[in-house]
Amino acid sequence: MDDVSGTTQNVLSERHTKSADVGAESMDRAAAAAILNAVGARLRTARLNQGLSLAEAAARLYISDSVLSRLERAGRDSGLLRLIMTSSALGMRLSDVLRLAEDDAFPLGSAPWTVCRTTASHGVTPADE
Repeated sequence: MDDVSGTTQNVLSERHTKSADVGAESMDRAAAAAILNAVGARLRTARLNQGLSLAEAAARLYISDSVLSRLERAGRDSGLLRLIMTSSALGMRLSDVLRLAEDDAFPLGSAPWTVCRTTASHGVTPADE
């Protein structure tokens, strides 16, 4: 999180200034980082609750364990941080943006993760399907 370049800081400052044009006040970087850290902690908790090692979860996701570790630790500036800041600048919570996007993409009950939850509760994982 601390490895953001000066250029990125300038862009974020410009976006913060321009957010007044759309009638919304962007959150500061520390607030966005707090959300990013909480997301990482939630991901780690979900992985541990499923009894998965970092390597096992990363293999299921087709990413390296170092990438998953960075996501869980919020160890790098990420697209998620940009989404949090952008949502805030537009006067919305990221969770609302994501919920609305999911609703648009998948009518109620048709989302692929609803099938995963149902089968996972019966001991079948998405990787087994």
